[in-house]
Amino acid sequence: MSKTKIGYGDRTWNVLTGCTMKSEGCVNCWARGMAKRLKAMGRPEYQDAVDDAGNWTGKITFLPARLDEPLTWRMAQRVLVEYMGDLFHSKVPATYIDDVFDVMKKTPQHTYQVLTKRPDQMAMILQDLYPLPNVILGASVENQKRADDQVEPMHFLAVRDWRTWISYEPALGQVDWSRWQFLDQLICGGESGPNARPMHPDWARSARDFCQKHHIPFFFKQWGEYAPLDHLAWVTDKTTFSYKPIEVDGVVMFRVGRGLVGHVLDGEEWLELPR
Repeated sequence: MSKTKIGYGDRTWNVLTGCTMKSEGCVNCWARGMAKRLKAMGRPEYQDAVDDAGNWTGKITFLPARLDEPLTWRMAQRVLVEYMGDLFHSKVPATYIDDVFDVMKKTPQHTYQVLTKRPDQMAMILQDLYPLPNVILGASVENQKRADDQVEPMHFLAVRDWRTWISYEPALGQVDWSRWQFLDQLICGGESGPNARPMHPDWARSARDFCQKHHIPFFFKQWGEYAPLDHLAWVTDKTTFSYKPIEVDGVVMFRVGRGLVGHVLDGEEWLELPR
């Protein structure tokens, strides 16, 4: 458990480590890179999670000693559940997941945001569990193909009164959101890191517009490494750019770094949280 700089959470609660690649969004996985660094620092829970090159090994290390941590937090927290692995990986027993949800049930003062790339597994395991009002179940979507894969299990959970959210990060393609009116939050962001891929501004705008139309909280986390010229005009003089521009579906994008690009979309910050 640790405090986090992720804008929509107060703390992370990692009760296991380890994962395997699932989709295009996993190519530059932030957690995998972090696991490589923590392994090199000697952290025991990451020694089997990744190999020396930083690739997931597929081995899952369970951390049951961390299960009771939320019981010790005096102030209410917005908790991001399992950001160094996937709680609904096929190698995670349902009994361990039950233990995690039992702690969340015992701590209604906290709000838990669960994130997985395997909502089908999540729906299967949770189908008979009474929904917890302080838990928001989330899945990752990066393009239309993955949205099509994820919508049915997420809708399955929503109609059973679970609160649901989507992490559209990294946004790697346009998504038609018309089947997602049931969401309680949509978070959008571009990719960061040395091998980052650019996010077309219209991908973020369409997600924002959909959320506004259906009164869904929208959180624009970041542009990532790239932003369009019209956004950068108010950030810095374009003559200082050290990277060549690239074109994404007719829009010229400049790579100037996540810190400089920021998270303003069309002149506004969008930092809406689930109600």
